Amino acid sequence: PYQDLGWVQISANSGNTTLAQGSRISLTKLTIDSAQTFDHIDRLYIRGTGTGSSRPFIVNGNYTENTSRIYYSPSSSGTTEVENTTYGAVRLHCDTGTCNIRLGTASSQTLEMTFLEMGGSGGTLNIDASTYNPNILLHRNWDIYDATTYTKGTGTTTFVNLAGTGMLDFSSVQQDRGNVQVSIDGASNTTLNIGDDVRISKLIVDANQIVDFDTTETITLIGSGTGVNRPLNMASGASLTGTGTVVFTGTAATEIQSTTYH
Repeated sequence: PYQDLGWVQISANSGNTTLAQGSRISLTKLTIDSAQTFDHIDRLYIRGTGTGSSRPFIVNGNYTENTSRIYYSPSSSGTTEVENTTYGAVRLHCDTGTCNIRLGTASSQTLEMTFLEMGGSGGTLNIDASTYNPNILLHRNWDIYDATTYTKGTGTTTFVNLAGTGMLDFSSVQQDRGNVQVSIDGASNTTLNIGDDVRISKLIVDANQIVDFDTTETITLIGSGTGVNRPLNMASGASLTGTGTVVFTGTAATEIQSTTYH
């Protein structure tokens, strides 16, 4: 619905530059040079593809996210790498055809987001978390829509928010989300609300944190392991609340966490 403005670069000109977004915009590529600032205040669509120095969003300066939403929505089938930075809401999205999006730009990164949404619209979306294996720090929800394939990595997605976090899965085949952890948000505890059936390799619930799921929801734990490697690992005071079901489907020796189940 918005004209693609092409490649925008924010650079110094007798001093540092701050570009403040005034409305919803669509760009092929956005580059923020060192010490320069982009003030993100409305929806931003990134349409380009590319990896490394050719990736469509590059932050070498200051990116002020203001809890605004960025759409990685490639217009072609090449691979698109997601910049390593702190975001507001992130939508990985495919309008038409097949889109390939890779999380991160190198190993040992942590992508921080308020919301993470995967899929939607008319295309087929492939998301790769296995190349760079980034950690993800999430402050609210992680939702997956239909026509999305998520290839997990070895990183961990950690939920932290005193107001509550959540996972929804609208896909016809639930995707394995890999390693998921529920942790304290500063001095306040986190509740992870499961709103649909979900598949997870390993679920770690830190001390005094909560996972809540109701009678229609099932958490399928597909990992195997014993001791600290068991697929459900709950610290002292952690709890599962609600009337949902936990299914263990490990294919090797697997220990079952001692806790109260419905």
